[in-house]
Amino acid sequence: CIEQMSTRDIFSQLKFRLAGSGESDYVKQLQALAGTYANVEYLGHIPNSEMDALYQWADVVLVPSRVETANYISLEAGSNGKVVIASDVSGPREIVKNEETGFLLRPVAEEFIRKIEELYTLKKENTSAFNAIGERAKRHIEERFAPDEIYRQFRSMLEESVQLKKR
Repeated sequence: CIEQMSTRDIFSQLKFRLAGSGESDYVKQLQALAGTYANVEYLGHIPNSEMDALYQWADVVLVPSRVETANYISLEAGSNGKVVIASDVSGPREIVKNEETGFLLRPVAEEFIRKIEELYTLKKENTSAFNAIGERAKRHIEERFAPDEIYRQFRSMLEESVQLKKR
């Protein structure tokens, strides 16, 4: 995504912080991107105690995973009022309300680039509309994932399981 985007005029107006760790080949690719482009920084593993600062820095959080079951990134970003662009896979689908609290896209670089460009333009032309997406995301996370709601859903699941066993 970054390599493809680097040929576009908008690229120099953006800053990217890549966070996370994993397989050494993957880490080397991220380090190479940071070494190639002045507006790309590879942070490596970020301790939980520093995550809020990273979310506060960002306008948009990208979650381009092809497989993402426990999608903490979308959950944390939304709870911080940030716009999320995520792959349309199982984890993010449970968290992001497409086109309302964020965006679910096919995991294809061109789709992510197009959405980044749209959001960049929206923020420049209508900051309040841009910020409203993050505000909706925050409210959605607070409502959908509030402890009382999680306990209610868990209890309902257990009760349903007991009823199925009785049959």
